[in-house]
Amino acid sequence: MVTPSGYRTTVRQTALHQRAGAMHAADMVELSYWDTSICFHLLFSEAVKHPEMLLE
Repeated sequence: MVTPSGYRTTVRQTALHQRAGAMHAADMVELSYWDTSICFHLLFSEAVKHPEMLLE
């Protein structure tokens, strides 16, 4: 399943490959931010489904 966030990341990676320059570092930071927020969202979703995980 491709989430809107995952799609956005793919589009940004494609754009990143098409151009090189000063924005490269900023794009990488933003990609890393999206990856982190997606991981956190998945973990949080699992925790909501299994509240006992939060009590450990």
